[in-house]
Amino acid sequence: MGHKFWGKVNENWIGFLSDVKFKTPYLKKEEIEIYLGRDTSIPSEQEMDDYEKTFRSFLDNIEVVISEIKKETFTRYKNIYAKYYEDFHRSGEKPLNLDTEDKHFEYVQDILYIRILKRNTLKILIRYDLDTEHGIEIKMKNNKIIAIGGIAA
Repeated sequence: MGHKFWGKVNENWIGFLSDVKFKTPYLKKEEIEIYLGRDTSIPSEQEMDDYEKTFRSFLDNIEVVISEIKKETFTRYKNIYAKYYEDFHRSGEKPLNLDTEDKHFEYVQDILYIRILKRNTLKILIRYDLDTEHGIEIKMKNNKIIAIGGIAA
């Protein structure tokens, strides 16, 4: 199937993959795959049009989005991981000294893919360098984080 914005859309084992790739100077990774909708149902033309609007809004607000991702992932690090990574007695390793959002953001740049969903919602799945087993899944609605946690199984 095809779409005027998304190009050719192919189904694979995790959903419907667009020809369009996400690119931004804020991340090290050059191209990030974009999936459309849930992995179980073929998106309609109207849904793909709606996904396009959601994605364009995301791109138009990318500076604010990246800033919020930096803030929220750093807060999560401080609440869950810092007690291990910053304490030699607990980890047996030299502390990472991740005391700013920007220092921590270096560990949050490996985005696996973005999934665009209905109602101006998208999910960003990240291979978190400090916890590769669980990663980070960010759910956004109208370009605001509404949930953040480990990647859902």
